Amino acid sequence: MIPWSGSTLSLVRSFRRDPLQLLTSLHQRYGPIVRLRVPGRAVYSVSDPDAIQQALTRTHREYHKGISRRRDPTGPGIVPLRPVLGDGLLTSEAALHKRQRRLIQPMFHRARVAEYESIIAVLAEEMVRGWADGEVRDVHRDFTELTLAVIARTVFDVSLDNDVIRVIRTAIAQHQPAMSRLVAPLGPRWKRAQREINTMLYDLIAARRSAPPGRDVLSLLVAARDPDTGEPMPDRLIRDEAMTLLLAGHETTANALAWTLHLLSLSGYSGSDVKSVWLESLRLYPPAWLQTRRLVAPAVVAGHELPAGAMLLFSPWVVHRDPQWWPAPLVFDPSRWEGTAAARPRFAYFPFGGGPRQCIGNDFADLEGVTVLAAILRRFRVEPAVGVPPVEPAPLVTLRPRHGVHVRLKTVVAPPYVSTHDGEPRHR
Repeated sequence: MIPWSGSTLSLVRSFRRDPLQLLTSLHQRYGPIVRLRVPGRAVYSVSDPDAIQQALTRTHREYHKGISRRRDPTGPGIVPLRPVLGDGLLTSEAALHKRQRRLIQPMFHRARVAEYESIIAVLAEEMVRGWADGEVRDVHRDFTELTLAVIARTVFDVSLDNDVIRVIRTAIAQHQPAMSRLVAPLGPRWKRAQREINTMLYDLIAARRSAPPGRDVLSLLVAARDPDTGEPMPDRLIRDEAMTLLLAGHETTANALAWTLHLLSLSGYSGSDVKSVWLESLRLYPPAWLQTRRLVAPAVVAGHELPAGAMLLFSPWVVHRDPQWWPAPLVFDPSRWEGTAAARPRFAYFPFGGGPRQCIGNDFADLEGVTVLAAILRRFRVEPAVGVPPVEPAPLVTLRPRHGVHVRLKTVVAPPYVSTHDGEPRHR
């Protein structure tokens, strides 16, 4: 029998106050599956890696994205950000998602992504040159600007001060509170901004259609052809995919980089393996802290028969900190990624999800994270800053630092060799 969480009122209060702590405590108290007392809905928190793997990879026809509707739990789900992102990979479902994924996947193969390394490196060096020894910086703000610049250059082949990026930045800033809570901003101010953004994006798409082939992602989207029909991608879907890459692609990486410098500032880590630092940071602070699926047919999950329409919650935050899979799970220890990998379930670590809906930009994010960290650590080490706002996680759409991440910079006297091989917490 599946255990139930406490009262509905207690559950709602706890989720609003600290969903990370709530989901962690439910896992510690009840085990790998627990039903949440949500009126009118069958909602389960699942923290068993094998069950998560099944949901994300093995039987994806039974598991869809979106929020189940009360009156039609097995029908089309609610996708809150669709009014903003349209039918991009993050929000589309079923046949459309499969077709778009097939068209876009080649653009994010490792060999293709590697072409963008020089762009990322140049922009990272420009950022670091603006830093100075002894100053205190909110690196979350710096990384938000940097990752937006990277997306602007690699997706649109424009600079950060381009009109379309400027308008999108302004719209994001004005409507961030709503979008951070998975609520689509639908007021007149957003609609005016959206019309302006769409006009600019469609102008960029039209220009790409009449220009020689380029290497930026927008050019590749325009050049893509359906392998069965030979038809190009419609402008509307190109717009949706471009918006998805821009909005989703820069925030998650900016958050991950900020959490990484927070961990480094507290740990005193002096190793040179940047890739291991990056992987360990994603373990402790996964930007996509909560992933969901809804059952469109009955299925056995973690050994229990669940009904069609059930909502499933998977939290990398919970699983990544489970002592069953991670010795000393709250310790920031990059060395756990060096050498032979420990024996643990595949989905004891899933910062990018998995299966047919795995984040298509995972290799891009890894490349960007490691390249930026290497540029920083060649010149600086970071220390905790004094008299600044506390560093606290804000689990919204992504795991943002609530008050930013302020660190003090110290110039590295003898720049270390920094390896980028591919291969709250206490600190070792």
